[in-house]
Amino acid sequence: AISRVLNSSHPYCGMSNIFLLCISGLVFGGDAVRPVPSIEEGSSLFQLKKAAPRQKLQQHTSFLQQEQHQNRVLLNTWADGVSLTTNGSHGSVFGASVERMREMDRKLSGGCSQEYGKSMVEQMRSNIHKVCEGELSGQSSSDIVCHERAPFDIPRYALEMKNVRLSSKGVSAAGCRMTPWLSSAELGVTEKKVMGDISSVVPDGTLECSKCSVTDKALVQMPWDTNNLYEWYGDWVTLWESMAMLNWEPDETKVFLIGSVGGDHGEKFKRAFDESWSLAFHQKGVRTGSMEALFGSDGCCFSHVATVPHGGLSTLTFNHGRGGDVACASPTLMASAGYLRSLFQQRSSQGALVESSATNYVILVLRREGSRAFDDDEAAKSVVSSALPAGWTMHAWHPEEMPNFSDQINLVSKARVLIGAHGAGLLHALFLPQSAHLVELFCGDRGPSNHHYRNIEQMSGAGVGRYHGSQSDRGCHLDPSFVREAGAVSASPAIAAPLAD
Repeated sequence: AISRVLNSSHPYCGMSNIFLLCISGLVFGGDAVRPVPSIEEGSSLFQLKKAAPRQKLQQHTSFLQQEQHQNRVLLNTWADGVSLTTNGSHGSVFGASVERMREMDRKLSGGCSQEYGKSMVEQMRSNIHKVCEGELSGQSSSDIVCHERAPFDIPRYALEMKNVRLSSKGVSAAGCRMTPWLSSAELGVTEKKVMGDISSVVPDGTLECSKCSVTDKALVQMPWDTNNLYEWYGDWVTLWESMAMLNWEPDETKVFLIGSVGGDHGEKFKRAFDESWSLAFHQKGVRTGSMEALFGSDGCCFSHVATVPHGGLSTLTFNHGRGGDVACASPTLMASAGYLRSLFQQRSSQGALVESSATNYVILVLRREGSRAFDDDEAAKSVVSSALPAGWTMHAWHPEEMPNFSDQINLVSKARVLIGAHGAGLLHALFLPQSAHLVELFCGDRGPSNHHYRNIEQMSGAGVGRYHGSQSDRGCHLDPSFVREAGAVSASPAIAAPLAD
């Protein structure tokens, strides 16, 4: 049954292609980047409904057929993109990803662009609320504005500040007065943390900056969840969108992360993907710590600094992204994934990635514990192995046992199928080859009402033929009926026919 999944093919990207692979036209350092996105799991902040009764897989996107047709056209546009060379600069790689976002957005519907694409970025750039109005002429006067993203589930802002001092107490502004808007604004978690007890104004128009001064552009971000790859991606896509909105380049930007990305035992990074910040902003550097550790009680002056909105709710998850049905492709989600892949793709050209000699293999993602761990790992391996075509191999994988994210990407980028229970580990589907499949099992505390993977499929501009999902009736196990169902869905004329037009 899995053989039917493995051997099926389609000219269009599917779930596993999600956004990364769909930018296959981009070339970084001479190597084609084949981006491909996906998924993950619910957070304690946004509780989902209890698992719904088993659903028919074929029903998923029939009502979204018109949007899907648009998405397929967009997907071809990305796949046929112009090759770009970056000469090793992460900043120019970022610029290439922004241009790809613009190219894809040209054929996106207006409503989808306003929620998930270029129009959203541009509207956030121009939708400005004055926080502190300058009363002095010249550059000595502070300037603070909030860029608002709308529509969004909650008030969503990015602070942009010029000539201010940040400290553990908050923001100090010179030569300007706070506007009435600030007193009624519903600021987000990050803005409240940075603003403190609402700014203090320096009447004479000067700030004490002798102890610390930053003249580079600077970003302040408070990571949402550095333990969970799916939740972390909310931070990553929000960071990418903020940079695009500001028209800033990573090579020109210094980053301050409120919190820690380090491990509990002195490791530089808590999780392998946390290295992404250092790779993207290696030119000016990344600092981490508490507000006190980063800015001190005396503060540090900044010529131009901005905040990144909190990633707990993001393009990935807003608008019912976890449990509803998303009908739009998202150029920003795809572009951010292409950029992430490119950072580690450049690393591979330096020989840091481990090459695999196997070309036809299946990855079975395993969990060590919890209600979504397989009841019997050996039995799950046996079910998968027994269905493999001749000459194929299976790789049973605990992602946490591979501490280098470059190696994780390298492993997944050659797999033909990724199989596992619903969870953050399946976000590695971002890096699957174009023809690969994702097989998701719902069990334990996660049922088919969790639409994380389905919705990323929609936001990627992909079709439905590469994604297979089912619920385990009892316990958490892969059984023959589940495998047969997955194979049947991939071969279903009802699914394949709409994709062939």
